[in-house]
Amino acid sequence: MIKTFRSNTTIRAEQFDGSKEMIEKYGIGEVNRAELEGAESEYGDDIHYFLNPKLIFLKQEIKIGDWLVRDLPRLRVMSNQAFKETYSEVPNAEED
Repeated sequence: MIKTFRSNTTIRAEQFDGSKEMIEKYGIGEVNRAELEGAESEYGDDIHYFLNPKLIFLKQEIKIGDWLVRDLPRLRVMSNQAFKETYSEVPNAEED
């Protein structure tokens, strides 16, 4: 469920849960650790998720619990900890 949050500006964000619905909605790519051919990942999981998997310069690794932040005109990944330190939820905002 997308909610509204604010810092100095208001943003739209959704926390990634690894569901097929979110993978399809955002065009997230899945890669098995064995397919990475020795590439180091920030996370130790067996399955790795990437936002913009076909765009080498825009590809961002995402893990379950990270946030997809719509910072117009782009969509970016933010860790749960960084997100909580930066934004607070807007009460009574419309939800998608």
